[in-house]
Amino acid sequence: MQKKIIILTITLLFAAACSKISKVNQVNFAPLYNKTLNTLTPTFRFYHLNDSVSTIEMEIPSHQLLYVKDTREELYISKFKISYQTSTSGAQKNKPVKGEITFSDTLYFDDNRIVQVNFSVALMKGKKYEIYFKLEDLLHRTIHSSTHIIDKQGSLSYGFVKPAYPDGKKISGNPVIVQKGKVIQLSYFKPVNQEIMIGIFSFPDQTPPAAYVNMGKDGMFFENLLPDSVFSIQMIAGIAQVETTHQGVLRLFEPGNFNNGFAISVFYSQYPDLPKNEELLAPLRYITSIDEFRELFIFRDPQLASERFWQKSSGNPDRGQAQMNRFNTRVIEANRLFPSHLPGWKTDRGMVYIVVGVPDLVFRDGSKENWLYNETMSRPGANLTFVREENQFSSNHFVLQRKQEYSSLWNLSVAAWRR
Repeated sequence: MQKKIIILTITLLFAAACSKISKVNQVNFAPLYNKTLNTLTPTFRFYHLNDSVSTIEMEIPSHQLLYVKDTREELYISKFKISYQTSTSGAQKNKPVKGEITFSDTLYFDDNRIVQVNFSVALMKGKKYEIYFKLEDLLHRTIHSSTHIIDKQGSLSYGFVKPAYPDGKKISGNPVIVQKGKVIQLSYFKPVNQEIMIGIFSFPDQTPPAAYVNMGKDGMFFENLLPDSVFSIQMIAGIAQVETTHQGVLRLFEPGNFNNGFAISVFYSQYPDLPKNEELLAPLRYITSIDEFRELFIFRDPQLASERFWQKSSGNPDRGQAQMNRFNTRVIEANRLFPSHLPGWKTDRGMVYIVVGVPDLVFRDGSKENWLYNETMSRPGANLTFVREENQFSSNHFVLQRKQEYSSLWNLSVAAWRR
């Protein structure tokens, strides 16, 4: 059944001065990484109307909201509230913009809908913002909290340029993720004719080392990274198209100004699901020895190689199948949760999520994200810190501050997969 999108047009009630928003560094974001706790899964998009105003668009499936019968109208009504707060980085920090908006939606006969709401926020050009959202279902008392990066530094930042598929399906940002072999339509916020440069970048095909292995100054190669190739496209009346023919990153930028633009991460055609080729086996590097990992590629069929590995390591076909399914599910979730210029499973957060599991607590403070694991019968507790790595390819790439003290947590977590 095709999903319908209902756009709510209402009067916005701003309460910037008296809005009660928790301090962001005291909010537990762990439910974002736990499907059983994350009952509200909104999608936020950001579009820039001009140099001083941006539009926030939120979509959420109607079945995630509670609708209560209004006896006066004989209708079912939902009520939800979005609170937000911005912060900026850099030497000149702007005063935070705060607000809260209450919406309502009416349920008719078809409950398989996407509810969409829009509201405007005063964001000035020339800044990169981090915005905190709290979505609250006022009838069900469920809450979703998340933070997002909004880049408004240049005229070709995502938001001034809106990517979508030719059929009109929108593509969310931070990062912009598309599959290989797709055609992307680019729409500018005003109908201009201009040239856009595109650099194609590829990254080393390697997995990050274990959580306790010091890897030095990770990411420094960004400073001297050169594109594999560069080409240009013409935007006519604010519209252009580009085809994603290579895996890697497409960096769109203004001629002569690489910093003015945004990146599109291009992954394999099944992403975020598991690939059908040898890439299916790559995440097993986290829990195998070098020799074991090499042996996986003896088989021509990657699926068969994966099944044989899990049966051998578990010593039981049924347990092996269950372990394989659980591991593959974590890989898919890591791809969905932690993509950057790399597939989610290849990032530090994705690696820890796959091997150790869902953290019990997650706190964010500026460019840092802390994962806290409680002590269990099978592994010790730990507090892991990830730091956002600023680069021209993604605002969602976090690097783990590796410590030798994590060796016990890591080795016991790997051992749990192998028994």
